[in-house]
Amino acid sequence: MEISLTPDQQHFWSILKFDPKTMADELGNLMQDAKLRYGDDSNEFHDTVDRCVFLSMQQCQNDIDLLRMTKHWLSKMQLPFNPNKMKSTDPLHNRIGGLVSKLIETQSGKQLMEWN
Repeated sequence: MEISLTPDQQHFWSILKFDPKTMADELGNLMQDAKLRYGDDSNEFHDTVDRCVFLSMQQCQNDIDLLRMTKHWLSKMQLPFNPNKMKSTDPLHNRIGGLVSKLIETQSGKQLMEWN
């Protein structure tokens, strides 16, 4: 028996299972709200960014999903991360920096950085 979910139920399920594409939007919206409320150079904004990045690093099953999420925040949402104000910069770089370098050199790697 196949159960059909409403769009709201599917969205809720995607959040519960930490679907990277859904969470890129959800966490990106939290960061966007903090940017609008406190300013893009504020400690509050960058604290929110850190919480979102650390949560993503804990929950992402693989590094390519974490890379796609980060790319979404920086490219699509144009969130103004300041590495000098973020505690998550070094851990994030340590986890996906090598992957970014490897993928950026190839055409297929660039495609892998995009959502399916």
